[in-house]
Amino acid sequence: MKPKHILILGAGVYQVPLIRRAVDSGYNVTVASYGDNYPGMKIAHNIWKVDTRNREALLKLAKKNKIDAVTTTGTDVAVPTIGYLNEKLGLPGISFETALLTNNKILMQRRFKKAGVPAARFFECMTFDDVKAHAKKMDLPVIIKAPNSSGSRGVTVVTSEHDLEKAFLAAKSIALDEAVLMEELLVGEEFGAQAVVVDGNIRAFFCHNDTVTAPPVTVPVGHSCPSQLSQNVQTEAQDVSARAIGALGVTNAVCNCDLIFTNQGVCILEIGARVGATGIPEIIHLHYGIDLYEFALFFALGKKPVIPSLKGPASAIRIVESPRTGKLLRCFVPEEIMRRKGVVQINLDYPVGSQVRKFCVGPDRIGSVVVTSEDVNTAEQFAENIIKGLHIEVQ
Repeated sequence: MKPKHILILGAGVYQVPLIRRAVDSGYNVTVASYGDNYPGMKIAHNIWKVDTRNREALLKLAKKNKIDAVTTTGTDVAVPTIGYLNEKLGLPGISFETALLTNNKILMQRRFKKAGVPAARFFECMTFDDVKAHAKKMDLPVIIKAPNSSGSRGVTVVTSEHDLEKAFLAAKSIALDEAVLMEELLVGEEFGAQAVVVDGNIRAFFCHNDTVTAPPVTVPVGHSCPSQLSQNVQTEAQDVSARAIGALGVTNAVCNCDLIFTNQGVCILEIGARVGATGIPEIIHLHYGIDLYEFALFFALGKKPVIPSLKGPASAIRIVESPRTGKLLRCFVPEEIMRRKGVVQINLDYPVGSQVRKFCVGPDRIGSVVVTSEDVNTAEQFAENIIKGLHIEVQ
């Protein structure tokens, strides 16, 4: 039989494991990405150098090349294109409406409010006059963000009225002709979860611990599991996520859920209709035996995955950050480190001589470390210690 033709949008470091999984599964794999030298391009069978947001160009290519399924992981930017191609080509996977809802924070918040899902209070602001007017109705600090941003771009925590205009302009530069979002700043413990949704119902739900940069704008730099939250909080998180997923119309997908446990209970921050990034599928696989990359491919092809019930060791991932922006002069792993028990993967994303950036957002990583240990705290510390032992020099 002719292998199924899978289109994966994006070819960066967060798409590489999905691309490799698809190739290893025997599919004919095409990647679409605007640019050169992305690591996934070296793995896929075919490359389309097209912006993943260019729906019409990708539709034309998908028709010509008889694509059977389209998917991605680790990025929100390409999700609306996936929904669009699914709708136009009659493919399984998320609908265009759901793709838009999960990619636009204003549309998402509207749905949460209508469905009574616990979430932040918010206002939509098209002009700075709107910002000033709505700021009087909320206590500082607040968050101002572009509704269509990802990776914490265009997101500012505002603690003073003097900073409102600067934050608005930063968000507006990304939002362009759209309104920006002003939200109350929820205070509590942020955490994440992966929800496996089958026929509109959560069939598996995996909370994980998140390691993030210092406030005010937190960016994930690592994850671990099992979750250290109480079972009651995890159960509440699944209930809140189920209501949010229902409000967004997700039927069959793996969803990346961002949540926060406040004094008033669990609230949803946002949901992505795709598998999480920063190594989340790797730690889920190690601890629960669930291959979320395989699930993403199944859902894209219209298949429903069988969910095993397994428990493995505690697992953790920590991204490797560059100490500064510049040229990578040295980057290697001492052999002794690779021989240590519990070291699962050490990935270095760039060869010596590459230009790298000091870490600000997710794509700025220069590598990752995945480990297992007897408990989650030990696993997290183990990953940190491994990174300290890497030989990295940036000029």
